[in-house]
Amino acid sequence: MIFDTHSHYNDKQFDADRAVVLESLKDAGVTQVVNVSASWKDLMDTLELISKVPFMYGAAGIILIFREECGMF
Repeated sequence: MIFDTHSHYNDKQFDADRAVVLESLKDAGVTQVVNVSASWKDLMDTLELISKVPFMYGAAGIILIFREECGMF
């Protein structure tokens, strides 16, 4: 059992083949994944992903350089 504790599968580099990549994780022995957000958009994307991918969890976080996009400071 492998638990991937830090991933960014919402990143645009996975847009073309995200479903295939996520499905391939099972074959590699990955049983759980945490998708980590760094911005408000990442957080919204992560929430969408975890609603669709049963073995994925989300970690909410906003890096300070992205604080303006969510009205902070």
